[in-house]
Amino acid sequence: MLIKNPVFEPLILTIPDDVIVFSIFSYENAYSRKFIMENYINFYSVNPPHLQEVVFRFENFMDYESIHGLERCFIPMGIVKKYYSDEAIILQLLKEGYIVNMPVDRSCISFYGKEAVGTHRILIFGANLDKKIFICKDFKGHGFVEFKIGFSDLINSTNKFDNPNSREANGILAFRIDRTVSGSIEYAKVLSEFKKLGQDVYDLHSGYGIGAISLFMQDALERKWDSILCYKFYEVSNYMREASKLMINRYDIMLDIFGDKKIDKMEELRFVLRELEANTNKLFFKVCRLEFRKAFSGIEVKPLIILMNDCKESFKKVSGSFCNVINILM
Repeated sequence: MLIKNPVFEPLILTIPDDVIVFSIFSYENAYSRKFIMENYINFYSVNPPHLQEVVFRFENFMDYESIHGLERCFIPMGIVKKYYSDEAIILQLLKEGYIVNMPVDRSCISFYGKEAVGTHRILIFGANLDKKIFICKDFKGHGFVEFKIGFSDLINSTNKFDNPNSREANGILAFRIDRTVSGSIEYAKVLSEFKKLGQDVYDLHSGYGIGAISLFMQDALERKWDSILCYKFYEVSNYMREASKLMINRYDIMLDIFGDKKIDKMEELRFVLRELEANTNKLFFKVCRLEFRKAFSGIEVKPLIILMNDCKESFKKVSGSFCNVINILM
C-alpha cells in the first residue's frame, strides 16, 4: 500500500515550519491565494534573557491556529517517545492527509551521510507500507529533494533524539488544508495586517511589524561583536527577502483579480515593491558575501544596519501603498 500526499515547491524557505506550510500549496487554487493574501505579512521578534540574542520570525509562527483553513496537529517529542515508539502515529497522520514535520537525529538517517551529527527537522509526506519506508523531503545543495527512510531508522532516531537546548518546541508538527473553506479573500483582514506591519512597535524585549526589525537593529548595535552575529544578520535578512517575495506575489494576485479596474495606486505600489525587492536583495547578498569570505567583523555592523534600515523604510512604504489600494477596493 502506498500513501503519498501532494507536496509542492515551497514559495519561501525560512525555518522548517514555514517550509512545510508552504509545501502544501499549489499556488493556483483559490485557498492558496487567500492564505498568501491574509497571512505571513507581519514579523515578530523577541529578546529572551536566557538566549541573549533576538529571535526573528513571521508573526504566524506564534499561533498557526489563527490561520483559517489550515489544520494543525502538534505532539510534543516527550509524548511521542513515551507513547508512540513505533511508526503508527505518523502513518495515521499521513492517512488522514497531513504532511508531517518532525525532528530527527541525523546520525540515524543515511540521507545525511555517515558523519552526520546533531538534530534536524524533516518533512514526511508519504509511506510505502509494503517496503516499510517513509517518503520524505529536505534540502540538499540548492534543491528540495525527495529521499526515503526505513521505519526502523526513524524509530531509532526517535529513541535516540535528545535536544535539551532546543529554542523551539520539539515534536511532530503536521498540517493539512481544510478543503471546505472558501477561497474568498477577506480584505478587511489584509488591511488590518498591513496597518500592523507599518507600526514601528518595539521595546527591549519584543517587537512587531517593522518594530521587529528595529529591535534586532538595536540589539546588533549594542552587543559586542561575537561569532553568532553574522548568522543572525543572515537569518533576519533572509526573512526580509522572503517577505519581499510574498509582497510581490500579493501584487500579482491583486493585479490578476482587479487588473481591469485600472487603479492608479497600483502603479505606485509596483514602484515601492521594486524598491523593496532591490533593498532586501542588496542586504541579503551583502551578508552572504561576508559570510562566504569569512570577512564579517565588528566594523561591518553599522554598514549592514544602514542597509537594513533602508529595507525597513521600504516595508513601511509598501505597507502604506497596499493600504491605499485596498481602501479603494473596499
